[in-house]
Amino acid sequence: GGASSARAAALEAENASLRSRVETLTARVHRFKANSSASGGGGEGDAAALRAADEEIEALRRRNAEATAAVKATKEQMARLMSKFGESHIAMEQARAVHERQVADLKA
Repeated sequence: GGASSARAAALEAENASLRSRVETLTARVHRFKANSSASGGGGEGDAAALRAADEEIEALRRRNAEATAAVKATKEQMARLMSKFGESHIAMEQARAVHERQVADLKA
């Protein structure tokens, strides 16, 4: 119900944030590479910064994949719960109809 949809929304927001961070880091990596090529090779500091950015991108992509899987699992759980709720509602309506017929039969 509400907790599941709130969790899904929070995971989707986290996912969007992770995607944004990956895009920012990817742009930074491209700038490093372009600057390095233009200047005839980067220094050791540039190489270390590039490796750090690449590592963070990979870590963010893994976290993004985990968050995506969690969103999917949460949505599937919500769908199962809604299906069970629907089945329970139908069973309750059928029981109510039977009860009303029994009451009507008793009055007749």
